Amino acid sequence: MMFGEELDLAMMDQLLQLDEPVVSPKATNTGRRKRSKSKVWEEFTPVLRAGKVQSARCNHCEKQLGGKSTAGISHLRRHLKICSVRAIVEGGCQNGPSSQPSSSASKTCSFDQEKSLEVLTRAVISNSNSCSSPIIGSATFRNFLTGINPMFNMVPQAITEERILGIFQREQLELKEKIALLHGGVFFSLADWEHGFEQNFLCLRVQFIDEDWVMNRIIIRCVCSNIGEYFLDSYLSMLPDWNSFRKLNTDLWKYDGKPVKAVIIETIDGWSLGQKLLGLTSQHARDSKVTMELEENISSQNYLVAKHKLLSIPCMVTALNNLFGWELKDFVLETSASCFRCMTYTPARKKKYEEILSKIRLSRPSFGSQRWYLTFYSLEVALQFFKAYPNIEELDPVLWPNLKPSSEQLEAAESFCKTAWPIYHAIKVISSPHHLTFNSYYDAILSVRTALRVSSKMVNVEHVLDIEDMQKKFEENWREWYLWLSLAVVLDPRYKISFVELRSRQTFGHDADMYISEVRAKMYDLFIRYSSHVNEPTIDVLNQTISDLRLDWTGSESFNDASQSYINPEGHDEFKELNEYLGAELSPQNNFFDIMKWWKNNTSTYPTLARVARDILAIPGYAVSADSAFDKDDKRVSFLNTKASPEVVEAFICMNDLIKFSEASHPNDHGSNWQ
Repeated sequence: MMFGEELDLAMMDQLLQLDEPVVSPKATNTGRRKRSKSKVWEEFTPVLRAGKVQSARCNHCEKQLGGKSTAGISHLRRHLKICSVRAIVEGGCQNGPSSQPSSSASKTCSFDQEKSLEVLTRAVISNSNSCSSPIIGSATFRNFLTGINPMFNMVPQAITEERILGIFQREQLELKEKIALLHGGVFFSLADWEHGFEQNFLCLRVQFIDEDWVMNRIIIRCVCSNIGEYFLDSYLSMLPDWNSFRKLNTDLWKYDGKPVKAVIIETIDGWSLGQKLLGLTSQHARDSKVTMELEENISSQNYLVAKHKLLSIPCMVTALNNLFGWELKDFVLETSASCFRCMTYTPARKKKYEEILSKIRLSRPSFGSQRWYLTFYSLEVALQFFKAYPNIEELDPVLWPNLKPSSEQLEAAESFCKTAWPIYHAIKVISSPHHLTFNSYYDAILSVRTALRVSSKMVNVEHVLDIEDMQKKFEENWREWYLWLSLAVVLDPRYKISFVELRSRQTFGHDADMYISEVRAKMYDLFIRYSSHVNEPTIDVLNQTISDLRLDWTGSESFNDASQSYINPEGHDEFKELNEYLGAELSPQNNFFDIMKWWKNNTSTYPTLARVARDILAIPGYAVSADSAFDKDDKRVSFLNTKASPEVVEAFICMNDLIKFSEASHPNDHGSNWQ
């Protein structure tokens, strides 16, 4: 809640020298002003100046808004809908809030302390940037609540923490029930939050498409996964019991992946996900070993890969950030420093520099940002600065030293930025907070591959970036991504298989047939596996057929030619649904297309494909949060540096994520706008 604006208005009234405002009494019998016909004014007090209404003061939060007759009352109604103080008071009424309750009704309704505390706790969890206990427990906050409602009694911190845990347990139960009723599967994404040098925290998200075709991406665990052995005994006072310490001492301080496995298995068992889990997306390559070990402990009938097999997808955001490596070329860093000194050396230049900063299209970095992004931002600002002021020395001469960067340095800056732009764009698309479906990432990832190929041909590129190493890293991840990205595009009714073929031939040339045949084979494989009448003999026959249809990469027959005799004949009715979908007219391409809504509306037409789409489109492309896409750490790690117990901190983080998701989610906001 913002208090500054309200306080400023109150102080302004006191400081005015002329025509000091007068608050009109509620029951005025002077006859000077007619009673307003609108019921809105029953919840506002008119503020007069020289006998005329100048503003309206909310009876709940005392915020002042425009009240002149020419301004209308729509803004007053809007304020009542978002007034948090009014919401808390009305939330305590046993009869429940009406659409437009009057102030008199507010006074007569009974106050519900418990309900108000829950509303307050949820609000603080949703909007806080640090743990709620210090905020709620402060004397200033208690005085504020007393001023709103003298009947509201602030509870001790321990009770507040119990309330947070209680709300968390209820929300967990509802989410577990929701997942249990899913027709599709779920995915985990694993991210590490670092706090200092000796503590690591594992953040585990669950991602799935629910029965209303809404993408769900929610943190369900956030636990300590590494404490240095030397410091372990020092953390005893933070732990709730001896068993917690034993767990840390036996498992979680080790670096061999055991903590990750232990947390996931515990979560799988606690959430009954043994037959729901489809795969994992993680930040680290080491977690692929964890995936293989998990497969020994699950019973999932996974049709994406095979029975008891999990799909392992590297986090795209982490992989793209890692393309640059930690060490950047010295020439690039020196160029960045030289440009910055030139742009800010005098007050006149600094002013022009700040003007460029205000117009830059990039997200402003922080002290925790990736090193490549800090350099990219600096060089992009420099390029725009010297483009706008090519003769800066004439506008603001500096005789000594000669600070203007050389043409070679500006050329290096341009080469770096040309390579970085598509990577920046891809990370922005992938880490979008709108929970885009997996098909949304296809073009952005391909653009990075194209940019790396073009950059390798730049003059003197070896002084700017190690393009060869970047290409190698990209190709290693591309082999893990391309099949599933392509399948997601096939399941986009605007593009289907023809678009994958087009992009593959544009990007891979002679190697395109290899990618196309792999995608086609997997699509038919998945369709038969997801069919309601699937059985083991059918799968065995299909596997042999698919194997026969694959290219040997040196053979003479293309997949299209070889597959037609098997796929298209009238006798193969099991593929009728898939062939009808692939042969149907493409959906229009526009910014308002909602792929989730399309599949929801066409589930009865393509029932088997809808099951495939629900799982493929739900694959998480990234493990980190949207806020930390360009940063080395997640900002929420600050939650862990509080005096609350680890259980309360975990509940707070999970609830913060869940409440924000619930507030942002409604059916019209969850489609893919990939272009």
